[in-house]
Amino acid sequence: MRNLFLLITSLLFGTFAHAGIPVANEYVSIDCPKGDMTLVLNDNGKFSLELKHWDSKHNKHTLTENLSGNWRMTDKKLTLLGDVMIEYVREPSSMKIGDSAVAIDGFKWLRSSKPTFADTFILVDRKAVDEFLNGVIPK
Repeated sequence: MRNLFLLITSLLFGTFAHAGIPVANEYVSIDCPKGDMTLVLNDNGKFSLELKHWDSKHNKHTLTENLSGNWRMTDKKLTLLGDVMIEYVREPSSMKIGDSAVAIDGFKWLRSSKPTFADTFILVDRKAVDEFLNGVIPK
């Protein structure tokens, strides 16, 4: 009975996409020049999207912008619904350092119902990025 409940919950909230790849996770932007952007997709269908602005003059984060609400996954499309609607398409992003390369699960921005700090940026699986970097960067 518990497995049936988990299956129904995951179908309702979209926590599992095609091929059984989990969607609920933490994603980061590696191409945002403004600072550190993080998207957290929770198992309960809630999300938080945060941009911590980096001030290179003072060498610290000085401002934070946030969006939150509900999310759903339909096929390869991730939709964030809050004060604004943001759509992403799920697709891997390539990372390469020297001779090492990897395709990392992530989301490419498609559109927003109004401009946001998250527009145009790609978000990738934080854990996979960390594992890749830890595996190729000498200690």
